[in-house]
Amino acid sequence: PLLKVPSEIHHNSVIRSLIDNNPHLFKIVTPINVDVFKHYVSHHPNRHFTASICNGLRDGFWSQASHCPHYPLTVDALDQHPSQSNREQEFLQAQCEQEVALGHFSPSFGTDLLLEMYSMLIHAVPKAVKNLHMVTNHSCGEFSLNSMVQRDAIEGQSPLDSLKPLADCLLALCHKYGDQEPLVLFKSDVKSTHRPIPMAPEAQVKQIVTLPNGQHHVDQCNVFGGSPSSGLWTSVSSLSTWSCVFIKCIPDLFQYSDDMFRADLASNVAWYGPYRQSFPVHQTALLSFWDEIGFPHEQEKQLFGSSLTVIRFQVDTAQMSISMAPGKKEELIDPICQFIDSKHIRHPVNFQHLAGWVNWALNVFPLLKPGLCSVYLKIAGKSHPYECLYLNNDICTDLCWLITHLHVSHELLILEDILLSPSSVDTVLHVDVSLEGIGIWDSANHDGLHFIFPPCVPQQDIFVFEVFAVVCAIHLLIQCTSPTCTVIIYSNSENTVALFNSLRASNTKYNSLLKIAINEILCHEYRLHVLWIPGAENHVADGLSH
Repeated sequence: PLLKVPSEIHHNSVIRSLIDNNPHLFKIVTPINVDVFKHYVSHHPNRHFTASICNGLRDGFWSQASHCPHYPLTVDALDQHPSQSNREQEFLQAQCEQEVALGHFSPSFGTDLLLEMYSMLIHAVPKAVKNLHMVTNHSCGEFSLNSMVQRDAIEGQSPLDSLKPLADCLLALCHKYGDQEPLVLFKSDVKSTHRPIPMAPEAQVKQIVTLPNGQHHVDQCNVFGGSPSSGLWTSVSSLSTWSCVFIKCIPDLFQYSDDMFRADLASNVAWYGPYRQSFPVHQTALLSFWDEIGFPHEQEKQLFGSSLTVIRFQVDTAQMSISMAPGKKEELIDPICQFIDSKHIRHPVNFQHLAGWVNWALNVFPLLKPGLCSVYLKIAGKSHPYECLYLNNDICTDLCWLITHLHVSHELLILEDILLSPSSVDTVLHVDVSLEGIGIWDSANHDGLHFIFPPCVPQQDIFVFEVFAVVCAIHLLIQCTSPTCTVIIYSNSENTVALFNSLRASNTKYNSLLKIAINEILCHEYRLHVLWIPGAENHVADGLSH
């Protein structure tokens, strides 16, 4: 369950008096119909989690900010405001008036902060060629709100879907209907991401918005710039998605922040009255469900078609492909090179920004995941976002390996390359190991290979030998198969199978073996899948390993 407001803060006499004496400043504001929402999630298996979400929608959510004894009682961000042009100041004023009208901001309470209040910096940034966007910065300053949030308070937030499950859904529909039924994608967007989530009055005390003219307002809603903000939104919206899938019977619905997307049959449409338009039938069902629970949306953000931009990639159902926009690969490579070459001290937040950007690109380059192994190992366990960190040889080696492959990789992923079944493969190999050696068995050609470790080989964890066996099998393919062949390698080591399917190693030793394997796969364009087989069915390879 999500954490409640800590007792010491809830019962703090100064905070309690501030909230009780100013009810017009601290309100619970949400468009979500909590009773209807609670009804739909009542059968969710995690009752404690759903109860905490429903309570948060009624009473407001806590910001996860810890009490910091050495922090001042009041912090005003007005002196941190950068110089703003007249256009930017007018935009911020107009945006503030709009937020007040929507009930997200309280009315102004003047230019003086009350005791226990913290005001955070806001500024205008370009959103498009001519438009501006208001940003609330909860990380600015020595006593920022985000600096009060401990890392373990936001760890384990719901992960966002990648394009992999959408690709699997497209392939399943394609193989079920063939060319007889054209496919479409739909993408639906919730309006004003994060803002439908109300914050507890105790959290609102630290969410004061200060305009360049010095006027103060209380921000009563979830703010995009806060460390726990995405987790709060995802927690609520994931329950909505669960209800769509299991209660409203909208299967294979995927979520990325405020976007929901799915593949559907082009002929399967239904009328949506409020927009006076037909949509794919499951999109219509989704919009109708959002109307029931009170999720706001607008017509221009509800899209569908045979080719659609999803998570900034172009997904084409006719070509069965996912592509990156021209120039985006170069935009990715340049910051990686700068990260390696820069002499500046780096912080965990810098590593996280780099990893997030590369992870986005891995939707098109899924085999390049080992390039981030050492980055994740470096920041594992780091609790302070601005702790000083230095690059090591492993990080530089992994990132250089990543850059090398990005330079020569195509920006187009053909989804058929993902699908692999035993009936469509060219080669099937079985591998097994012992502390004595490696066995590889080609059951179709009744060929076997064994390699006995010489005495000089150090005694490794058996898992290292299991991974090495798969690498040897891939290298063997070069001698006996043609390029672009499809291959299945069976191993009775579940850890090895998991490693090659996730491509995420727990240390640099296994990651080095993964990179060797991927070098061969990319060079020879193999389509490879490593599958598990019970040990009793892998007896030939087992015998060859002794």
